[in-house]
Amino acid sequence: IISAAIPAGVKTIGDGAFRTCRNLSSVTVAGGVEAIGQNAFRGCTALKSISLPASVTEVGAGAFMSCENLTSAAFVPGGTQVTIGENLFMQCWRLSEVTLPQSINRISEGMFQVCGALSSLDIPQGAAGIDNGAFASCASLTKLTIPDSVTEIGTGAFSNCSMLRDIYYCGSEAQWNSISRPADVTAALEQEPVERVVLTGVGASYVEGDIYGLPTCR
Repeated sequence: IISAAIPAGVKTIGDGAFRTCRNLSSVTVAGGVEAIGQNAFRGCTALKSISLPASVTEVGAGAFMSCENLTSAAFVPGGTQVTIGENLFMQCWRLSEVTLPQSINRISEGMFQVCGALSSLDIPQGAAGIDNGAFASCASLTKLTIPDSVTEIGTGAFSNCSMLRDIYYCGSEAQWNSISRPADVTAALEQEPVERVVLTGVGASYVEGDIYGLPTCR
């Protein structure tokens, strides 16, 4: 299989539907598709980009895991929160451009683990947590925007993120300090390479005075 077009009449792409289809290089998902099953496109090593319509409300665990040549992934903005499964983009070595849904339930466990080309990400409002190992070994990650909806960060969420320098938090200092996080995350945020955590919300105390080019919190 070289290409696949999923029509609007299909509501669910089943578990493992295209798993290890190594020649699959083009996928079109029509509006109307609501769910993508676990491991649906896992190991599709020729796939370079994917765009998911606003009708999608659930993406299962490992749906795009080990798509080694995937460089871009985008969710078309919609009004419904999207539920994200574990290890969604794990081991997508070349993934560098990601547009997440307008609202998601959380950054799931291992979601971007070992995405070595990912340099920045804006986490959308609605995400309640950043789970264990979510960004582990993202060696090129330098900037991350976190919404004030996040209330917990899991173990090893930023382990081996050797380039992470700037974290922008869309809330107040009190909200930032109230986030539940294990000792390893606290330590990672207080030492090099992290240079600053910029608080952009109401009542925030800026780390370095006036900082231009702040991200838009949505």
